Amino acid sequence: MKQAGSAVHPDRLRFDFSHFAQVADEELREVEDIVNREVLKNATVDTLEDVPIDVAVNEYHAMALFGEKYGDKVRVVKLSDGFSTELCGGTHTRATGEIGLFKLTGETSVSSGVRRIEAISGMGRWVRSGGTLRWRRRRRSLLRRPTRTWRSCCGRRWPTRKTS
Repeated sequence: MKQAGSAVHPDRLRFDFSHFAQVADEELREVEDIVNREVLKNATVDTLEDVPIDVAVNEYHAMALFGEKYGDKVRVVKLSDGFSTELCGGTHTRATGEIGLFKLTGETSVSSGVRRIEAISGMGRWVRSGGTLRWRRRRRSLLRRPTRTWRSCCGRRWPTRKTS
């Protein structure tokens, strides 16, 4: 598997990678669990600037996700607990705990042999959870008042059933 693109925002992310088939639901749950476990560890993110690429790859064992796009000197980002060391164009957090809750929201095909996962995190996760909760409350409220809902939708009343 190789990274084929990404976008990182404070509340969401996208990660494209080479893969031959759709990722199974069980594997997606496992990825989500691993990410959330690592986030909860709150490992410090250490950043090393202007490291020669050969030192980064051979001594720090940094993963070069876009091998052809790096210059002679690179930025190395490592987690203090040793979980990950990578070459990176920018640090997005000082500690993994700043990421907050992580929830995968989708997995799709981008092109032949390239898959995409999308996720929400931190406040994005919180806001979306609240949105879901608000929708559930609204739906429950609407279901309790079918006459009003029907009238607002269709302009007439529900047929009423006479009870004896």
